[in-house]
Amino acid sequence: MIYLKKFTLMDEDATYHNGWDRIISQHTQDEYYPKGLFSQKIREITFDHITIFYGGNGSGKSTLLNLIAETLDIQRLEKYNRTKMFDFFVQHNLYELEDSYILKKSKLIASDDIFKHILNVREENNKI
Repeated sequence: MIYLKKFTLMDEDATYHNGWDRIISQHTQDEYYPKGLFSQKIREITFDHITIFYGGNGSGKSTLLNLIAETLDIQRLEKYNRTKMFDFFVQHNLYELEDSYILKKSKLIASDDIFKHILNVREENNKI
Protein backbone atom coordinates (compact mmCIF):
# COMPACT_ATOMS: atom_id res chain seq x y z
CA MET A 1 0.00 0.00 0.00
CA ILE A 2 1.17 3.52 -0.74
CA TYR A 3 0.76 5.86 2.23
CA LEU A 4 2.44 8.97 0.86
CA LYS A 5 1.24 9.58 -2.69
CA LYS A 6 2.93 12.83 -3.58
CA PHE A 7 5.41 15.29 -2.09
CA THR A 8 6.05 18.73 -3.56
CA LEU A 9 9.07 20.75 -2.54
CA MET A 10 8.59 24.46 -2.02
CA ASP A 11 8.59 26.65 -5.09
CA GLU A 12 11.57 28.89 -4.45
CA ASP A 13 10.53 31.40 -7.14
CA ALA A 14 7.05 31.90 -5.65
CA THR A 15 8.39 32.00 -2.12
CA TYR A 16 10.93 34.63 -3.10
CA HIS A 17 8.10 37.10 -3.53
CA ASN A 18 6.56 36.22 -0.15
CA GLY A 19 9.36 37.50 2.06
CA TRP A 20 12.06 35.04 1.01
CA ASP A 21 14.43 37.84 0.02
CA ARG A 22 14.02 39.56 3.40
CA ILE A 23 14.69 36.32 5.30
CA ILE A 24 17.70 35.39 3.15
CA SER A 25 19.31 38.80 3.66
CA GLN A 26 19.41 38.09 7.42
CA HIS A 27 21.51 34.91 7.02
CA THR A 28 24.79 33.82 5.49
CA GLN A 29 24.84 31.50 2.48
CA ASP A 30 25.64 28.45 4.65
CA GLU A 31 22.65 29.19 6.89
CA TYR A 32 20.02 29.06 4.15
CA TYR A 33 20.90 25.58 2.93
CA PRO A 34 19.10 23.70 1.28
CA LYS A 35 18.05 26.67 -0.89
CA GLY A 36 18.81 25.81 -4.50
CA LEU A 37 19.66 22.17 -3.80
CA PHE A 38 16.49 20.74 -5.32
CA SER A 39 15.08 23.58 -7.43
CA GLN A 40 17.01 22.51 -10.53
CA LYS A 41 16.75 18.75 -9.90
CA ILE A 42 13.32 17.87 -8.59
CA ARG A 43 10.13 19.66 -7.62
CA GLU A 44 7.54 16.93 -7.19
CA ILE A 45 7.86 13.29 -6.16
CA THR A 46 5.15 10.76 -6.95
CA PHE A 47 5.63 7.69 -4.79
CA ASP A 48 5.10 4.07 -5.77
CA HIS A 49 5.18 0.92 -3.66
CA ILE A 50 8.95 1.28 -3.55
CA THR A 51 10.63 4.60 -4.27
CA ILE A 52 14.42 4.83 -4.42
CA PHE A 53 16.45 8.01 -4.11
CA TYR A 54 19.95 7.65 -5.47
CA GLY A 55 22.86 9.96 -6.15
CA GLY A 56 26.40 10.72 -5.21
CA ASN A 57 27.68 11.98 -1.87
CA GLY A 58 26.34 15.44 -1.16
CA SER A 59 23.56 15.23 -3.76
CA GLY A 60 20.82 15.80 -1.15
CA LYS A 61 19.33 12.35 -0.50
CA SER A 62 19.44 12.64 3.28
CA THR A 63 18.35 16.26 3.20
CA LEU A 64 15.35 15.28 1.07
CA LEU A 65 14.39 12.51 3.49
CA ASN A 66 14.79 14.90 6.44
CA LEU A 67 12.57 17.49 4.71
CA ILE A 68 9.91 14.87 4.02
CA ALA A 69 10.06 13.54 7.59
CA GLU A 70 9.92 17.01 9.15
CA THR A 71 7.06 18.10 6.89
CA LEU A 72 5.06 15.00 7.81
CA ASP A 73 6.07 15.28 11.49
CA ILE A 74 7.75 11.86 11.38
CA GLN A 75 10.23 11.31 14.20
CA ARG A 76 13.86 10.57 13.62
CA LEU A 77 15.93 8.53 16.07
CA GLU A 78 18.96 10.83 16.08
CA LYS A 79 19.44 14.55 15.60
CA TYR A 80 20.70 15.73 12.23
CA ASN A 81 22.36 18.83 10.86
CA ARG A 82 19.89 21.58 10.07
CA THR A 83 20.38 25.21 9.26
CA LYS A 84 18.47 28.20 10.62
CA MET A 85 16.38 28.20 7.44
CA PHE A 86 15.36 24.53 7.55
CA ASP A 87 11.98 25.21 9.20
CA PHE A 88 11.19 27.77 6.49
CA PHE A 89 11.58 25.05 3.87
CA VAL A 90 9.46 22.61 5.89
CA GLN A 91 6.59 25.10 6.14
CA HIS A 92 6.41 25.52 2.36
CA ASN A 93 6.33 21.87 1.26
CA LEU A 94 3.10 20.17 0.21
CA TYR A 95 2.08 16.53 0.37
CA GLU A 96 -0.77 14.22 -0.49
CA LEU A 97 -1.50 11.18 1.65
CA GLU A 98 -3.26 7.99 0.71
CA ASP A 99 -3.62 6.98 4.36
CA SER A 100 -2.57 9.11 7.35
CA TYR A 101 -2.72 6.28 9.89
CA ILE A 102 0.83 5.21 9.15
CA LEU A 103 2.20 8.65 10.11
CA LYS A 104 1.34 8.09 13.76
CA LYS A 105 3.71 5.13 13.92
CA SER A 106 6.34 6.18 11.38
CA LYS A 107 10.00 6.91 12.09
CA LEU A 108 12.89 7.82 9.87
CA ILE A 109 15.89 5.56 10.34
CA ALA A 110 18.92 6.82 8.44
CA SER A 111 22.32 5.22 7.95
CA ASP A 112 23.72 7.62 10.58
CA ASP A 113 21.29 6.15 13.11
CA ILE A 114 22.41 2.61 12.30
CA PHE A 115 26.12 3.48 12.47
CA LYS A 116 25.64 5.22 15.82
CA HIS A 117 23.79 2.18 17.17
CA ILE A 118 26.57 -0.16 15.99
CA LEU A 119 29.21 2.03 17.66
CA ASN A 120 27.18 2.12 20.90
CA VAL A 121 26.86 -1.69 20.89
CA ARG A 122 30.61 -2.06 20.28
CA GLU A 123 31.34 0.29 23.17
CA GLU A 124 29.06 -1.69 25.49
CA ASN A 125 30.62 -4.97 24.37
CA ASN A 126 34.11 -3.64 25.08
CA LYS A 127 33.08 -3.01 28.69
CA ILE A 128 32.09 -6.65 29.18
